[in-house]
Amino acid sequence: MRSALEFFKMQLSEMGFVFIIVTEGLADNKIACISFVKIVITNPDKASIFSAQKVPAIWEDQLIPGATIQAWIYETAEVLQQQVLPNPSIQMIYTLLKSKQHLDLHIMSDDPVLICEVLLKGSVTHKADKKAIEINAGHFNLMYAPRPDLYTFLQPVALLRGMQFFFNPHYILPLTKQYPLLETFSEGINRNQTVFVSERPVAITPAMSDIIEQLAHAPYAPAIRRFHEEHILAFLSHALAAASLQLSSCISFSQADAESIYSAKKIIDMHLSQHYTIPQLCRKILLNEDKLKTGFKAIFGMGPFAYQKMERLRLAKAKLEQTRIPVKAIASGAGYKYMNNFSIAFKNVFGITPFELRKEQKSRPK
Repeated sequence: MRSALEFFKMQLSEMGFVFIIVTEGLADNKIACISFVKIVITNPDKASIFSAQKVPAIWEDQLIPGATIQAWIYETAEVLQQQVLPNPSIQMIYTLLKSKQHLDLHIMSDDPVLICEVLLKGSVTHKADKKAIEINAGHFNLMYAPRPDLYTFLQPVALLRGMQFFFNPHYILPLTKQYPLLETFSEGINRNQTVFVSERPVAITPAMSDIIEQLAHAPYAPAIRRFHEEHILAFLSHALAAASLQLSSCISFSQADAESIYSAKKIIDMHLSQHYTIPQLCRKILLNEDKLKTGFKAIFGMGPFAYQKMERLRLAKAKLEQTRIPVKAIASGAGYKYMNNFSIAFKNVFGITPFELRKEQKSRPK
């Protein structure tokens, strides 16, 4: 099998500007199955494009050690893209571009693409299915396209700096379930329709910015790919929360109220074993009871107590599957005094009793 870079060089002369998307079969920078995203530059003439034999000097201090490097030079622009492949369902592209004139790109693929595009400097405009989405510096957006036929417009820029994260659609769908306000986005993916997570760009939070900077400077190697995988997933989690938070501002409470409600969720997540009353949560987040209860349900699809109960049951399920802790002790840790109540609640959520699940785990070959 060829490396991604070798395959890219082979295809460049035949297809023009080719973006490699790894979908499965990753093993030590070797690829068994790939998809193409073909990018046609309509101006300047694509005949002026050539693959750089070495990284342009202006980008030498921006290199990620160990990343797969792809560099292009046009008559009026220089591009450096660095590719990191933590696992077959996730990849990261770090893009740096310098252009003296605007560039118009036509992006095509026969394969589904789910991308989170993050702009740190510069701006881009995407047009797909009669929708135009502009992303400016300090913002991001998530897009799913079953067969991308996307037009992208880049203005002349001294430096465009951004990251693109590609995900397997089936990988991201379970993560959207905890954000009911993202239902339209997940439904679009399930229906195989082109869809953006938001009709307007979403602001990058300080936590997301920190993760980006770590990814932009951390060396990469197959032996330490776990670092990149964990940081990309952390970024995705923050991105989904930020998108949901932005959408929540369109409901009948303010952005500040929405942020307080997310703080309440964080308190519950960090202290699942502790029982907080509504008044206690309200005092911690400085929000009245009515706004907390109605806002929490609007954003997360259930009230604070129901959310805590669900998260405790999910944690109990993980303990049943991954540990040998007695079922009775797990039930107690989930806040249930009586086993019968725990068993009924567990089966209502997961369709199986705790004892049946534990029995299944014991019968599986190790």
